[in-house]
Amino acid sequence: GLSIQEIYGIEHLQKLEDLDLSSNLISDISYLIDLQKLRNLNLGNNQITNISALAALPKLTNINLEGNLIADISPLVMNTELGVGVQIDLRHNNLGLTPGSENMKDL
Repeated sequence: GLSIQEIYGIEHLQKLEDLDLSSNLISDISYLIDLQKLRNLNLGNNQITNISALAALPKLTNINLEGNLIADISPLVMNTELGVGVQIDLRHNNLGLTPGSENMKDL
């Protein structure tokens, strides 16, 4: 199948609520920062390390980040709009989950 690495112009789709970019070669998701209406976001099985763009998306309710290279989940904690009931899949990443680690505090 065809794999994409970058999506040009997607930041102009301001009304987008659901986005599935799973199983590609995407590493940079900074262009998602302007998609303020996003609710369901599937970024599973990519090459993502930096999820800081997700700190600015207030409406997210379902986030799939499974199978990436994420080591720092603090941007999800900084997103004070994420509330009870938000589903986040972080399986198969580079999270350091030793007792007392920053990621364990964030979880």
